[in-house]
Amino acid sequence: MDKHSLKKLAVFLGSSICVLQIAVIPVMANVSEENNYLWKSLAPEGETSVEDTATPRARGDILNKGYVRLSNVDGKAAIYGETLGNFVSLDEVGLELYLEKYDGTTFNSYKDWSYVDYNTSDIAATFLETVEKGYYYCLRGYHYVIDDDLYEAVSTTTNGLPIK
Repeated sequence: MDKHSLKKLAVFLGSSICVLQIAVIPVMANVSEENNYLWKSLAPEGETSVEDTATPRARGDILNKGYVRLSNVDGKAAIYGETLGNFVSLDEVGLELYLEKYDGTTFNSYKDWSYVDYNTSDIAATFLETVEKGYYYCLRGYHYVIDDDLYEAVSTTTNGLPIK
């Protein structure tokens, strides 16, 4: 092959690689509130509380951690969620909580709550929720902080807890 043919081949291969890279760009799917694959396992029958903590990259730039806990208190769901930032006054701190009920196969959306606060370092919510007894429930949390142009978020998911 002569130099001219090698150049043409190199340009053709380079162009082909660029086209392939564009054609193979992954497409992000719209995630629904029912992420049935996120739950871990079912807690043993005698268990009264389950929790999960998530921390971005060992410790994020502006997000310290997200935390959720689900407890069985006299047949009611005791719910606690917290988003903790790294600084005293962040532009926005958010917490979304999703209580899900196990139908024997998957967890499905049961109830949800959303909290947001401004110019603060954390946000927390704790309350008792009356639920249908005799089922397993799990609690998912979505925790985020915003400061200037920075946005960090983590998700948490407890094991399934029987509430009787």
